[in-house]
Amino acid sequence: KAVRHVEWCHSGRAVFSCSFDRTAQITDVESGKSKAKFDHIGYVTAGSTHSSNPNLFATGTDNMIFLWDSRTPQAPTKHFAYKEAFGQVQDITFIADGRELVSCGDLVARDSADRSIMVWDVRSGAILSNQVFQERYTCTRLKLHKDKSHFLAQTHGGYVALFSASAPYKMEKSKRFGGHKLLGYHIGFDMSPDGKLVYSGSAEGGVHVYDYRTGKCIRKLTTSCDDVVMDVACHPILPSVLATCTWGGTVKLWQ
Repeated sequence: KAVRHVEWCHSGRAVFSCSFDRTAQITDVESGKSKAKFDHIGYVTAGSTHSSNPNLFATGTDNMIFLWDSRTPQAPTKHFAYKEAFGQVQDITFIADGRELVSCGDLVARDSADRSIMVWDVRSGAILSNQVFQERYTCTRLKLHKDKSHFLAQTHGGYVALFSASAPYKMEKSKRFGGHKLLGYHIGFDMSPDGKLVYSGSAEGGVHVYDYRTGKCIRKLTTSCDDVVMDVACHPILPSVLATCTWGGTVKLWQ
């Protein structure tokens, strides 16, 4: 089955992955063996490691988010559910030093977008806000900025939106990173290690590079073909190295 999400664990010796085989796993990179397996009823469409506790992991499925402890993988430690459906969870990220959780779903009504981005209290599981993003677009990806005071969301409106990471989680309407196209694809984005640049893939091919301070597109990296650039990843140590992957199955390194 397809693997929907993968990221490094805190130790750097294992990876956390979420799959359409209805499981999430922690895998040792040296031996290739599974260290912990979290079973789900539905497809696991999103996941995130806790920002400060290396034992905690969050996963998302249809209308449900789970918090897991790798020391007791038999059952989740907490469920996050809302009184109404909020769709298939597209991404999850922790904010406020791991005390809060932000999720985005694929469900948007014609006259409302009150559940496209939701903020949850990790300790109690209560919803803190479902009125974060009022524009009628779904979001594909969430990331906390390096300064931890803001988080960013890739939207199907063709721009990356910027939000405050503290209540009431207001969107910065005067600044957005727009110009690329999604056209229905699950396009990702990333930030440079110093947080000064925002990189986004595009359905039209290439990578758009935005200045975080001004929101302006300062450069476009073009590929040899017009293949959809699905995701972008900055090297954690070398600031000038960038990796991209395309819908056609190509991975490229940029410098």
